[in-house]
Amino acid sequence: RDIKNIKKKKKKNLSTAEDRISTAEDQIQQLESGMWDLGKTLEAVLTKVDNLENRSCRNNIRIVGFPENVEEGNPISFLSKKIPELLGLESGMDLNIERAHRTLAPCPAPGQHPRAFVVRFLKFQTKELVLCAARSKGTIKWNESSIHFFPDLSHKLQARQQRFAGVRRRLHDKGI
Repeated sequence: RDIKNIKKKKKKNLSTAEDRISTAEDQIQQLESGMWDLGKTLEAVLTKVDNLENRSCRNNIRIVGFPENVEEGNPISFLSKKIPELLGLESGMDLNIERAHRTLAPCPAPGQHPRAFVVRFLKFQTKELVLCAARSKGTIKWNESSIHFFPDLSHKLQARQQRFAGVRRRLHDKGI
């Protein structure tokens, strides 16, 4: 009798263990499926965030090369005067600069590269005019500093564009 009870208990315990293992496997499969769905959703959201970030910066340019503190606390006034002067735009041209500031980084030590200016124009056309004038001008010097103008892009978009830098160089060399 005791042996029959022990066998029944073992069968019952084995059956319970199999049921629990089966339930755990089902839950794991559901969790994996949910994680895959969350990964897809996260990827879509990050793509939208990157798109919104680039759209919000479409009227911005980065100006690299001006020494620190040349703007004397008023970057809008300084850049409103210097940009037309450097690029040969018509004198007194109103650039409609909405905002201008140095990039948000610690002030560099002497001898290090100065922080870039981020300039937001009120009009997209003005931004494009400045970038085209800078491209056509080529090398721009101011008080022995080389000044460079770039569109303000997210790091992710810059990385995507860098993948094609070699192709762009070859096309440029061929005049295309």
